[in-house]
Amino acid sequence: MNDNAERGTGGGGPDQSGVPRWRRVRLAAGLLVALVCAVLVLHTSWKGREDAGKPGAGSVAPAGRSLGAGGPLSPQPWPMYRGSAACTGVAESPLPDALTKLWTYDAGAGVRSTAAIVDGTVFVGTDASEVLALDLLSGRKCWSYKTEGRVSAAPCVAGGRVFVGDEAGTFLCLDAATGRKLWQFQTNGEIWSSATAVGDAVLFGSYDYHLYCLSAADGALRWKFESGKQVHCAPAVLDGRAIIGGCDGFLQVIGLSDGQGQEQMDLGAIISATPAAVSPPWPGAPPGLIYVLTMSGSVYCVSIGVRGEQPWQWKRDFADVAFYASAAVVGPASPLPSPAVAGYAKAGAGGPAAPGGGDGRVIVAGRDGRVRCLDAADGRDLWQFQARGACDSSPVVAGSRVVFGSSDGNVYLLNLADGSLVWSFTGGGTFSASAAVGQGRLVIGNEDGTIYCFGAKAQAARGNSDRL
Repeated sequence: MNDNAERGTGGGGPDQSGVPRWRRVRLAAGLLVALVCAVLVLHTSWKGREDAGKPGAGSVAPAGRSLGAGGPLSPQPWPMYRGSAACTGVAESPLPDALTKLWTYDAGAGVRSTAAIVDGTVFVGTDASEVLALDLLSGRKCWSYKTEGRVSAAPCVAGGRVFVGDEAGTFLCLDAATGRKLWQFQTNGEIWSSATAVGDAVLFGSYDYHLYCLSAADGALRWKFESGKQVHCAPAVLDGRAIIGGCDGFLQVIGLSDGQGQEQMDLGAIISATPAAVSPPWPGAPPGLIYVLTMSGSVYCVSIGVRGEQPWQWKRDFADVAFYASAAVVGPASPLPSPAVAGYAKAGAGGPAAPGGGDGRVIVAGRDGRVRCLDAADGRDLWQFQARGACDSSPVVAGSRVVFGSSDGNVYLLNLADGSLVWSFTGGGTFSASAAVGQGRLVIGNEDGTIYCFGAKAQAARGNSDRL
């Protein structure tokens, strides 16, 4: 049977080229489908650029995806400025000793915001008045949201939402998957304070002298606490208490449920650094210890819930040093991914001593370029490291390592035990942002506008030859 008889004649015979009409129709239909698909792809790509920061502008890379020989991402996130609500600056995710640059992203403006790393996505603010979401594996942009002012605060990610304030005084809640704005709250001052999420609430400070507590669901104001001056630091949260330091020099302890002040301590100097809060585990100990630094060069270990003329356990004063960066505290209550250290020894008034002393560490970085490791029990020096520039980048502890940036254009990785240099990277621009360490990666931006992602060499195996 010939082709025409098989499919019916009905004008389906061959033309002068000898090609049957049914074949010509099938070819034309195929070309039409291909053209429509191409138009749809181009439209989707253009729409994604046009709608950055709107619903559907991008997608979040799912956790656990693999990158060639690098294997799956580790699950441990870095969801907020100092890694947790206690603000200890201790990462749950370890880092390899041999770090490799996996990717960079040009933000187009300075980056002083510390990133958050959650579910395979990097969230970070920029001086271009943007919040960015980048794929952790590739560095590709998922979405961006345009803000009214520069974003120096670190995003806080919880429950599929991104919480962050800008220097125009606007506090935003964005959908983590799309960048769509869910709600906003307006303050009367710049917001440099990074947010802290706890339960169904989110807390942050403002230069309008207030600490705010909002509903994470809809942004409704639950309470606000008035400080004497600007609140620059992120609030730490410990056992139903919020702890802040203010530019008025007071350390404030506030009830999380009602916003009422419970304790205040005059430390006599501006406090820009975020307090770190730990719960001593021995019986009869104070409800908590707060490690806080001042711009006049003092380091305090303060007992909360203890009355007396001297509320601190110990104090160290360093001449000609300003502490803008926050302390990292490795202690019994810190989420360290290794055996817990022993307790603290009492070195001042308030509460019983810890049994047997301990191996707790407090790492502080100053504008003199020196990083110091102090004994958490009594404040004595354990080691020091000298960078070539000021250190406003708060140190982060990841396993047995300490990571921080400097105005000398370097990112440093030190041995926690003795302060010896393990690794460094020269990026050129000032690193005033702190490192984010999550899901096996280190992410940090600099004031030149470059965001860097580092990880193990195996993670760069697929087409990335830019090695350190």
